[in-house]
Amino acid sequence: MAISKEEVIRAVAAKVGPGITLEAKLEKGIWRITLTKEGKTASLEFKRGFLDDYFDEGEYQQEIAFETRINKALKELK
Repeated sequence: MAISKEEVIRAVAAKVGPGITLEAKLEKGIWRITLTKEGKTASLEFKRGFLDDYFDEGEYQQEIAFETRINKALKELK
């Protein structure tokens, strides 16, 4: 089952919290997510299959990988 742009944004927004603007687009099987805060920008990339599995199965290892990538992007915004 394919996930929508809104679902991707909602999932990332739940992890990053308020005050960060998110944009997402799917290009050639890769979700590219841009985080913007106070003029600073960071980006995330997830393969479509990874996010499909994350939403469908939500296993612990996928959750940790998802959060780790988001935390790295948040550090770029500081």
